[in-house]
Amino acid sequence: MVGGCLSIDTSTVIWPNGTAVVADDPLTIDVPGLGRVAVGDHVGGGGDPYGNQLPSGIDAIPSDCPSDEVIAFYPGK
Repeated sequence: MVGGCLSIDTSTVIWPNGTAVVADDPLTIDVPGLGRVAVGDHVGGGGDPYGNQLPSGIDAIPSDCPSDEVIAFYPGK
């Protein structure tokens, strides 16, 4: 977690629609098209670093999430 957002390292991540937190200890999310991922797991996928430009369809990043680096994550790309 970085601020109130799920992240990779220090980058705020736009996860696929439907991603949900499924456990708190360790923090584990279920990512559509990928499955469950816990803190410390390695994930493979593609993404686009957007900097301050958000991907299409994303209006805003919550105020408690860093927005210096934003990545849209696509499993399996």
